Amino acid sequence: MSTTEALPVKNFGLSQESFEQLVVQLKSGDESLFETIFLNHFEDCRNYLVKNNGLSRELAYDMTMDALLLFRKKLQEGKIKYGNLRFLLTRMAHQLYLKSIRKDGKIKEISADELLISYETEEVEPEVMSALGNAWKELCADCAQILKGFYYQKISLQDMAIEKEVTPASLRKRKQRCVEKLRHCFARYYHIEE
Repeated sequence: MSTTEALPVKNFGLSQESFEQLVVQLKSGDESLFETIFLNHFEDCRNYLVKNNGLSRELAYDMTMDALLLFRKKLQEGKIKYGNLRFLLTRMAHQLYLKSIRKDGKIKEISADELLISYETEEVEPEVMSALGNAWKELCADCAQILKGFYYQKISLQDMAIEKEVTPASLRKRKQRCVEKLRHCFARYYHIEE
């Protein structure tokens, strides 16, 4: 199966054009896209959480529904682009579950900013990793150092700010700009032409 043929499968059976039309309709109150996603992927996402996280079917249902509602909101805000939507929705459900157990002190909170760069290697397709690698190369040295320190080396922004002799608020804004640049570059490299 070629990349072009696989694209609709990764995107709830939708071509890029039909996805974009349905997003416009969703913003105006038409729920067709939301229903398509629900019917096409809800069970797969719930089953993933049951199998990979050991959740009960009821808790997996709740996490999947929460992710679906968050996904819908992000679609309406224009923050989700065509690419590998099935994986993104499943990943969001997984991250929401991790966030929910953080309250018990079992795990570090995962922010929305981390969704794009917190993929587990065994789940990520080679073209995603390639796009991320190319996007990473476009970052300036300062951004690469901040993101690597924060996400991969788990250095707190407070500690990094002290090391860089800046305020934590200033460093937080720089990190946010770096994440946005990485996302923008990633989207450019991961855009698949039909």
